[in-house]
Amino acid sequence: MREYKFRGKSVEPLAGDSQWLIGFGVHVAELSDGGKEYWLYTENGTYQVNPETVGQVFDVGDKEENELYPGDIIKTFHTRSLTAEDGNDPFSSMQQIEEYEKIGSLEYYRGYNFGPRLRWKKGHMMIPNTSTLWRMKAIKLGNRWDNPELLEVESNG
Repeated sequence: MREYKFRGKSVEPLAGDSQWLIGFGVHVAELSDGGKEYWLYTENGTYQVNPETVGQVFDVGDKEENELYPGDIIKTFHTRSLTAEDGNDPFSSMQQIEEYEKIGSLEYYRGYNFGPRLRWKKGHMMIPNTSTLWRMKAIKLGNRWDNPELLEVESNG
């Protein structure tokens, strides 16, 4: 049976360094003024959380087996083949491999093929699964609320 696990950032200050809570359920309370409050059920009680930060754990993890939630920022490693001309023979080519990394944010896609999506800085998306993230050696760096600077696009100027 699948375990339901949710994360949210507490609205009220908590003891300790982290404001993040992990729980097993979320309740949305509709207020008489039309507003909504989000409450996270945890083993230690019920806490009001920021609605933007609420997310359910994905069934994929990073290479260090960290749990991943919507809004988490991950770094992935990629390789691509480059063809280089051999200086001595213009008709031969050598295969070279270039390694590079990308940083992106996880989000939950609710379309026809719902599930986790990885959006890189330039807006491209992919559908991650356990083997894809393993091949890309994905590493969790933080999240978009505590570390927004990780998603800033570098300027080419």
